[in-house]
Amino acid sequence: YLTYDDGELPLLNIIKNVMEDRYEKVYVRTLLKEGDKLKYYDNAEVKNIAHKELPAPSYAGIDVNKYVSIVEMLNPMSRLWTDGYWNKLTIAHGCYWKRCTFCDVTLDYISRYSPSDTKKLVGVIKTICAETGKNTFHFTDEAAPPSKLKELAIELIKEKANICWWGNIRFDKAFTKDLCKLLSLSGCIAVSGGIEIAEPRLLELIEKGVTLEQAVKVIKNFRD
Repeated sequence: YLTYDDGELPLLNIIKNVMEDRYEKVYVRTLLKEGDKLKYYDNAEVKNIAHKELPAPSYAGIDVNKYVSIVEMLNPMSRLWTDGYWNKLTIAHGCYWKRCTFCDVTLDYISRYSPSDTKKLVGVIKTICAETGKNTFHFTDEAAPPSKLKELAIELIKEKANICWWGNIRFDKAFTKDLCKLLSLSGCIAVSGGIEIAEPRLLELIEKGVTLEQAVKVIKNFRD
């Protein structure tokens, strides 16, 4: 079997097909060999389960203290990937913009935008903190949506979650000074973002949806 994009549902269905010996086998984003031919299966009904309906990841039983910190580059942004321990979570499946011409926007993990339930997400965060003894989080979104980040920040502050977090963003004009301050108060220590090319005409051609002026303003808001 060869599975594509998010692995949990494809793997779960392969296991069920084998263990339960189901007469009508269900596959999600899976390529398999039938005789001498390769055939691709994708069950849309199973595939389109909303992100907020999926069970929370469990870190129970994992000794996270055995993870080794590695400094690959001295650049402070690059160091975040490997220096120190980060619990991994996703605020929203897919990308809320999904128009950039250089991106594989037809892939399920990018094209199918599905946000999480904020209250449930904060509950998951608190559970993971208890399981791992670590309060550091890396949100692995393609691009964390500003509206969901605002909801998350308010809920984290309200619930006194006391975490340290970072994630990837687009230089969206929604990241005002006030929003950046709110995110900082909720535990945000950094964000990463790509501009791809610093040339106004080409930015428009690749449908980045961000101008240089806008990117600079957002970066300054976060820096301040």
